[in-house]
Amino acid sequence: MLVRYSIALLVASIAAYTDLKTRRISNWLTFAGMVSGISINLWGKGFPGLVFSIEGILVGIVLLFVPFTLGGIGAGDVKLLGALGALIGPREVFSTALCGAIAGGIIASVILVIQGRFLITLRAIVFGFISLFLPGMSAVYFRDFLQEIGKNPAVFPYSLAIGSGVALNIILNYLNLLGT
Repeated sequence: MLVRYSIALLVASIAAYTDLKTRRISNWLTFAGMVSGISINLWGKGFPGLVFSIEGILVGIVLLFVPFTLGGIGAGDVKLLGALGALIGPREVFSTALCGAIAGGIIASVILVIQGRFLITLRAIVFGFISLFLPGMSAVYFRDFLQEIGKNPAVFPYSLAIGSGVALNIILNYLNLLGT
C-alpha cells in the first residue's frame, strides 16, 4: 500500500506543478500513472488486482465526467483522477474525489475572499438554492448577483484540489478514519 500511495502522491504532485505552470496535465503523466497502477496491482494481486485498477480508473473518470462536460474542469483532471484510481482503487478514488471537492471548495472560497467577492457569491448560491423550493421566486431576484459572480470567477487548476484530496485521503486512512 505504501508504494501505491507514494506513486499516487508523486503523480498528483507532478500534475499540480505542471498544471500551475502550464495549465495542462500531460497525457504521458496520466498514462504512466494508469500503467503503474495496473502493473503494481496486477503483480501484487493477480487478476483481481487488474480488475481493482480498471474499476478505479472507471470510477475516477465517471466522478469527474459531468463537471468536465459542463466545462468546469479540463480533460487532464479527469484522466488524473482515473490514473489515481488505477493506483488506489475504486473505493479510495471515491474518497479522494470527495476530499478533493472539499479542498476545491476551500481553495475557491479563499480566492473569492481575496477578490472581495465571497459574500456576493454566497448570496447568489443561497438565493439560487431557495428559488428551487419557492416556485414564486424567480431568477429576477438574484439576477444581479449571478451577473456579478460571472464577471470574474474563482478559477484555479483543479489538480490542486485533486492532489489535496489524495493527501487528505492518505492521512485519513492512516488515522483509520475512513474505514477502508
